[in-house]
Amino acid sequence: MNGSQLRDVFEKIVPANVVEQHVFELGIQERERKLEVMSLVIAMVMSGGNHRFGTQSVMLQRYLDLGVPKVSRAAFYGWFTEGLAELMLRLSTAACAWVASRPCHLPGLLAGRTDWRVVDASTVKVPIALQPVYPGDGDYAALKLHVEYSLGVENIVGYTISPAREHEARHLVVDEARRGQGLLVDLGYASHALLDRCAEFDVKYVIRVKSGWEFWFDGRASEEERQAWLDEGGLGERFGAEDLRAGADVVDVDVTVGHAGSLRKARLVAFTTPKGRVMFLTNLPRTTHSHAEVGLVYRLRWTVELANKLCKSAMSVEEIFARTDSSARTLIHSAMLASVLAHSIAHEEHILRGWVGEKRRAISESPIHPIAVALKITRNCQGLADALANPDTAAAFWDRQVVILIGLSADPNWRRKPSALDVVKGRTHKLLPVKLYAADPVAALERLK
Repeated sequence: MNGSQLRDVFEKIVPANVVEQHVFELGIQERERKLEVMSLVIAMVMSGGNHRFGTQSVMLQRYLDLGVPKVSRAAFYGWFTEGLAELMLRLSTAACAWVASRPCHLPGLLAGRTDWRVVDASTVKVPIALQPVYPGDGDYAALKLHVEYSLGVENIVGYTISPAREHEARHLVVDEARRGQGLLVDLGYASHALLDRCAEFDVKYVIRVKSGWEFWFDGRASEEERQAWLDEGGLGERFGAEDLRAGADVVDVDVTVGHAGSLRKARLVAFTTPKGRVMFLTNLPRTTHSHAEVGLVYRLRWTVELANKLCKSAMSVEEIFARTDSSARTLIHSAMLASVLAHSIAHEEHILRGWVGEKRRAISESPIHPIAVALKITRNCQGLADALANPDTAAAFWDRQVVILIGLSADPNWRRKPSALDVVKGRTHKLLPVKLYAADPVAALERLK
């Protein structure tokens, strides 16, 4: 990546002309004559925040550092209106849409789908004054951030905000827009309705088995299909999750799930790992994914946890101290924009290296770590903001930023301890057999030494 390409990524995520258009439509500038909105947006996206002093306080300091007219703390906080929250929502929505349109890298176990999406929710504490808007499950206030992460572009492609008390499943929609995708979800999203929708719209899934669910062996399976089943535990025709936990070392059978008159077919996989017993429902065929490979695909769900970690640590949104709903949402949208920006820089560099399509190949350069990129952006917030605000910034500045944001954000452990996603995508200095890695990760990684 060169300096011009890096600047282009920044301008795709925070486009000055689009900001100006939204500011005019929302009437923000008219209401606040002293407010320089582009500078404020840049400060919010790149500030990072600080638990001790509060994210808004840090944003104010970053904003003033850009040489804008002085403003009091009270006046600054007064700018966090519904209009500003809507502006940041529009920017983040557009950024997610641009990200989703970028070339995907889906080789190996991920091939054959238009994309694989991971959906997850995390809780963010807010002041008790916001409890009427964001009630928690107990005597506290919190909001829930529902994030959709793409394994193809390795970035956040959508999110919603709700009260923490609200159930996750309401925020996962499976419809025509998902046709041909893959989906990884945990227990909170599992339901009979989800299985039905996935079947209707050709969505492949891997879901952690929900406690309390019951299963029946699929009596419609042919003798040839039964030959491929793995079940040495003598499970009865009807059985539940507890039977699986105490059953054979490996179970891989076709089952029906639901109630009489409303049954759906699925593949049930259960086996023991060093971290304990795991059980999944999936509609991935055995001809393409063994039971261990089903488990490996589900392990890739961890990528959304890393994206959540970026928001909570680098962007300091684990707890928000804002006292109004509009302020809280503005801070969330700002953090999400910052996260999308950091992931975009990493993915655009990977695209330029040719890491797209369905091909696995050994690599000679370390993958770029988005969390490292995000931390470097926040540390150089003022310089980057000045450069974005000035179209005449020398090319040498952006070339230096490439060295900082790309050259110094390489994953230091990629040779000896690559992530599961790196192994699946072939981003190792020696290609590892995925089947071996799925069955015995330790033995597979020994081959890298």
